Amino acid sequence: MNSALPTLAKGKAAVAAKTRGLGVVLLCFATLACAQKFTSLYPTEGLRDYEKQPAFVADEPAATNALAALVSDLRPSAKSCTTGRVKAFGQLKSNVCDQQQLRALGKLVHALAPSLPTERLFFWVADLDGAAPPALLVGHVDLNKEEAPHPFLSLWRLRFHAPGVYRATYAGPFLQGHIHAIREFGADAKAKAVFVKHLNCLECEPTTFLTALHFAVEKTARAFHFSYAEKHDEFAPIIEYEYPGMGNTVEAVYTRTLPPSAAGPHLLQFFKDEKGGSEWWSFKCVDYRCDYELFKGSPPAAFRRLWKSAKPL
Repeated sequence: MNSALPTLAKGKAAVAAKTRGLGVVLLCFATLACAQKFTSLYPTEGLRDYEKQPAFVADEPAATNALAALVSDLRPSAKSCTTGRVKAFGQLKSNVCDQQQLRALGKLVHALAPSLPTERLFFWVADLDGAAPPALLVGHVDLNKEEAPHPFLSLWRLRFHAPGVYRATYAGPFLQGHIHAIREFGADAKAKAVFVKHLNCLECEPTTFLTALHFAVEKTARAFHFSYAEKHDEFAPIIEYEYPGMGNTVEAVYTRTLPPSAAGPHLLQFFKDEKGGSEWWSFKCVDYRCDYELFKGSPPAAFRRLWKSAKPL
């Protein structure tokens, strides 16, 4: 049995899913970007390696300045909208919904990353760290093969520096990945995290994970690593978010975040099993490592108060 699973998550499906869990390798591009690349046992063969073949390679000061100006003027929508569709992936979601602005974004991004097909691009604009202009998140759907392809999300944060200068910071690939939420998280109240929802496999009953990313670090994206191990000795860049129904003891998982603080906790989870049992998990993150305190059955009153004030994720 895999000790990295929560007690209630030790059904056959959960164990099989966990053994296909993620590992992390830090990679750096030569000039424009550094990457935190997520690798796993799911089929990444045939995917482009953005360490060896960076997407954002063009030095186009005019396009860079125009893109920075456009992002500064954008007023993102409060709700996401559908801006396209990729057959193997589904709908492309964005918080930029004006079609004219979308076309302009696609044209300018293509000038900086000419190898990325514009029909598989989508965009999010968000204030991640108080910088001006705000961050432009560029998402792209990569397909690992032509027949029955597996879709992967590649994600870049574009940061604009001096006039004509930009940096593209990469994270990915995430199988069937989507931007799930952007909110303050961790100890730093000035930095917002991008939560990416993704799957562990497609040709199975998939487990759904969240990965929390900080793009506020100058050169690299940083993922928060969580431990579910009984000995607190294993950490991975995933939050266990949703389990498949068949062959699994977990009936539901509920996840909430708390406001940033040095003392924590920062994330709370409630696992409910099919027989009515429950586990309550409290995670405190220190330097991107999030360890837990576990309460079985009924949690203490202090935990309940935090749970009521926390924000569902």
